[in-house]
Amino acid sequence: FFIPSIKSSRANDHCMNAGVTVDERTNSEFYVFDEPAHNTLSKEEAEYRNKISRYKIKEVINIPLVNINTLIKDNFKQAPKFISIDIEGVDFDILKTLDFNAYRPYMLCVETVTFSLDNKVEKMKDIMNFMKTQDYIVYADRHITTLFGGKESLPTYRCTR
Repeated sequence: FFIPSIKSSRANDHCMNAGVTVDERTNSEFYVFDEPAHNTLSKEEAEYRNKISRYKIKEVINIPLVNINTLIKDNFKQAPKFISIDIEGVDFDILKTLDFNAYRPYMLCVETVTFSLDNKVEKMKDIMNFMKTQDYIVYADRHITTLFGGKESLPTYRCTR
């Protein structure tokens, strides 16, 4: 959907028309809403959003999938320094499958709140706790998204008097 506009403004970017998966499936249904911010690969999330919001599923298309570790291995010479994950309902699942030993980014930006129409969102404690187990700390928090930095990659500041 967005590849032509991305290519026109960011000619050096490598764009893939694929979804990111937690397993080895090679394709999936992609739920396209009349509000693109709600598009998702998750059938459960799509049905939930379709039921409770004014945004509705416009169409369901079949798209190719790639595992996050395969995506990195096949497209980067070394681990990316920054990864942004906003995958409408499967963010935590993707994080849990990322091979942090092989592909440890300096920073990750992750959507860390539940979906809500009334702005009564809750932080996903599972994501926050998981990132701690991977030795990442909260570097910045913008309510909906959280920027995690690997402890070893963040600058150390000393206060002196």
